[in-house]
Amino acid sequence: MKKIIAFIVLSIVGFIIVLCYYKPIVIKYLSGNAIILEKVKNYNVKIEGKEYEDVLYENENTLLLFLTNRLISNDFSVISIDKKNNIVGYNCSSNNCYDTFLGNLFQSDMGKMFVLFSDMYKGPNFDTKLKIDRDSIEFYIPNKENGKIHIQLNLQDSCI
Repeated sequence: MKKIIAFIVLSIVGFIIVLCYYKPIVIKYLSGNAIILEKVKNYNVKIEGKEYEDVLYENENTLLLFLTNRLISNDFSVISIDKKNNIVGYNCSSNNCYDTFLGNLFQSDMGKMFVLFSDMYKGPNFDTKLKIDRDSIEFYIPNKENGKIHIQLNLQDSCI
């Protein structure tokens, strides 16, 4: 019986050590310093005319584009759209700020902070030309190769 309990304890400790190394944000979540963001399904996401699925999340009045695995922009792979204040910015994209685990997107306390694209001191001093209508959100982000990337979020009909 003691061997079974020792094996279970060692397995749990080993799992926690592996989790700390590969997915540190999950440990932050368990300690209360991170949250799980909800997927947004009622928007179509188009980037340069190409549709993307499962990249849009929401936290209160902020939509978040998580493009880390999409190879769209190396510099700006996590983008926040604050609908209440009509601003767009980019977030920290390290695994300590955002990461996925078991199909969920985790956001740390530090990941909630973002820098405005229009900020001339911390950001790239770029005008996103953000337009928020009742059914759509449209803006641009800077890109070194093409100059800018066009992003559209269109609200889908919910009566389908």
